[in-house]
Amino acid sequence: MALEKQYDDVFRILMEKDVELLHAGLRADDSLSMRCDVLEAIVKRPDESKKSNGADAASKSEAASESGVDLGGPAEMLGVKGRGRVFIRTPEQDIECGEFDYSVTTGVATLTAEEGRSVTIAIKGQPAPIRAQQVVWDLRNGRIQVAKMNATGGR
Repeated sequence: MALEKQYDDVFRILMEKDVELLHAGLRADDSLSMRCDVLEAIVKRPDESKKSNGADAASKSEAASESGVDLGGPAEMLGVKGRGRVFIRTPEQDIECGEFDYSVTTGVATLTAEEGRSVTIAIKGQPAPIRAQQVVWDLRNGRIQVAKMNATGGR
């Protein structure tokens, strides 16, 4: 796991190798689990060292550099991206894709297939899964929209 400062109070958290994200929302049916090879989260964290006096800020900075990554304190999630063998499970569907790119601001995720594969969405109660190259999923209202169909041809 790595934490990189992007700019101002915005940081990128990168986790690799068999990562799992669990989300539990305010409603009972608002849950999600996602497994993937690489997970990238963009968060906004207030820089506490700017608020402290010089000596206190220096000691906090030294402690953080000695201990490695410090995830303590409040953080606001801005976005999440999962890449590589992404599998998502919700109470209503199972989804497989190559990339899941979610913006907290818009509540919309773009799911993209790996080359030569499809985004596959198996919805409970539907006999056949949805297959596409790219899908836009509004997680706030649950609407799924196919953005790019699979290219198919007869032989």
